[in-house]
Amino acid sequence: MEEELKTKRQALVNELATLEGMVRGTVVESKRKCSRKTCECQRKKSKMHPFRYLSVAEGVGRTKNVYVKVTEVAAFKAATDQYKRLKEIVEELSAVNTKLIKLGDENE
Repeated sequence: MEEELKTKRQALVNELATLEGMVRGTVVESKRKCSRKTCECQRKKSKMHPFRYLSVAEGVGRTKNVYVKVTEVAAFKAATDQYKRLKEIVEELSAVNTKLIKLGDENE
């Protein structure tokens, strides 16, 4: 059992090393009006312009939004998925290390 846990831990640590392109945040896609007075979006709500941004929480009640170009959406979504995987790996590592400590492997 102990060797299985150590093998699992090493696999998780190895996977961590592959997450070099991670970005914390969420890609948000929405619509809004532009500032041109002659644009159709000013007259018809259904003609609003799509836009995307990366939303990142920065402390209590503070959010930073970064504009994302259409060509960057896939890259940002992949990067935020990597960050989600990072959090999952940390939880798994914590569980494995807890089990190892309980088994008496205190120096690990």
